[in-house]
Amino acid sequence: MAWEYMNDPVTIEFESDSITVDQITQELYHVAKSEKFMLLLQLLAMENPKEVLIFTNSRYMTTNLARRLSANGYTPACLSGDLSQKAREESLLKMKSGKVRILVATDVAARGLQIDDLPLVVNYDIPEDYENYVHRIGRTARAGKSGKAITLADEEFVYGLEAIEKYINMKIPVIWPDNLPVVEDKSLSMPQEVRRQRSKTKPTGKKKSQRPVEHKKPAEKKPVNAKPKHLGSMTEKERLEYYRKKYGFEAKTAEVKPIEKEKKGFVAFIRKIFKKG
Repeated sequence: MAWEYMNDPVTIEFESDSITVDQITQELYHVAKSEKFMLLLQLLAMENPKEVLIFTNSRYMTTNLARRLSANGYTPACLSGDLSQKAREESLLKMKSGKVRILVATDVAARGLQIDDLPLVVNYDIPEDYENYVHRIGRTARAGKSGKAITLADEEFVYGLEAIEKYINMKIPVIWPDNLPVVEDKSLSMPQEVRRQRSKTKPTGKKKSQRPVEHKKPAEKKPVNAKPKHLGSMTEKERLEYYRKKYGFEAKTAEVKPIEKEKKGFVAFIRKIFKKG
């Protein structure tokens, strides 16, 4: 169609997402999750890269990692999906201008991110999608230059390693952490909640209440009232008290006429009848 309706069309071929892994030095470190940040500090001290792009699998971990790196004297920038476009551009500008050496990002930055002469990429978390591994390490070794990609495999994300190696058709060389420089993790003085490495659970953003927990006293059991007597066995006073408590009113008592008055009234009634007769 282009050749039919256009004059002198030019064919442009875009580079595919696949990369030549031979141009990238790949290294794999097996490490416990609790020791992973310390290993990262040792690798940064040993490599001393001009710039480094560190990938995590969650926005929470991106923020958490940036805070711990800041506590150890680094000045990182963050790049994740919850940032506005303006904030993302500012983070990239800081990286490209040399104001920051470390950019901590999620996979949102893997595709299309262009940083010239990026020497090092670190997969702090093994990507859950094996294709993202190629996109991540492809940020280095651009324009025919060489680069390095270091992957840290812990017990949580190591299960994605087999699919990655099958996809790139090679085994990533395993490096044992020997003869690494001794460093001090200054973030250990931070609160434990900040240092905790949480990846699957998303933060709620709500602060937990610091008020002491009030322990409620168990409700006192009210004594069970004994079954009331049968009304027929109650005295008049007891019946009146029962009706007052149960129905909230005083029962009316029938006026009992004296027997003498009843007799007098009956006699007068008989006399009246005889008089009429």
